Amino acid sequence: LESKTHVFIVASAAWCGACQNMKPRWEQLAKAMAAEPELTIAVVDMEENELPNKYFPETYIPNAKLFIKDKKRQPVTMRGVGGASFEELTAFVEQHTGINVKDAVHKGYPDYCQKKNIDGFLNELRVAARTRPMRRMLGRSEVQGLAALLYEFLLDPKISEDVAEDICMPLPPPSDRFTRTLSETTPSPMPAPGSAFGAANGAPREPPPR
Repeated sequence: LESKTHVFIVASAAWCGACQNMKPRWEQLAKAMAAEPELTIAVVDMEENELPNKYFPETYIPNAKLFIKDKKRQPVTMRGVGGASFEELTAFVEQHTGINVKDAVHKGYPDYCQKKNIDGFLNELRVAARTRPMRRMLGRSEVQGLAALLYEFLLDPKISEDVAEDICMPLPPPSDRFTRTLSETTPSPMPAPGSAFGAANGAPREPPPR
């Protein structure tokens, strides 16, 4: 509380079911605000720490308080924090501190990319998109085909290209030139004996006598 930043803190305990239910959302908030120097997200374990009754007079947990810088003696309590969504947590922070959560996430994105090697992953994905044929099926759009490619890549980035070609390579549609050439070179059926067409072209109407 001696810091010069805003402090958003929640009192919790391992045996508290509501505390454990909200834990993932609180951790998500902490990750989203990690690059924001004006705000600290914290958790205090009631089993290991005794909180001052002056600031935490309530007898229930989870109990969240926002200590605004320059107003640390007047913390703001967030009601119903145990059931609050991530969006409700961020809205509470923005309302009382003026910090834009989207801007905070943007600040932390370069470090996140470096830690998770996002550039390397994108390069591998580009190579896969260039070398692997997209699976095409009736009734599926190009976007769905691209999603299928991404799904296959995430399942097995080192899948054999030969196997991928055997499975995914679409047959090219016949061109107009190919269709014309095929029709020109395909022999016409023989006229039926006795037909007018056969007679006009010198074919006998009746089979020759044996």
